[in-house]
Amino acid sequence: MVAVTYGVAPTADSKSAGKAKGVFTMMFEAIAASQMKRAEREIAHYKDLVAKVEDEPFGGW
Repeated sequence: MVAVTYGVAPTADSKSAGKAKGVFTMMFEAIAASQMKRAEREIAHYKDLVAKVEDEPFGGW
């Protein structure tokens, strides 16, 4: 899940170097990208409710 969240590129080993992506892999990656976009939209929608660090002396919490 970290690779999906932070965009870490997986390393290719010698077995999978010449293989194309399977249908389920492509489907999973499309769903993960869709969920990431949805999460970014939600965060952007509510970003005005989150205090900025310089507004609060100790980070707002």
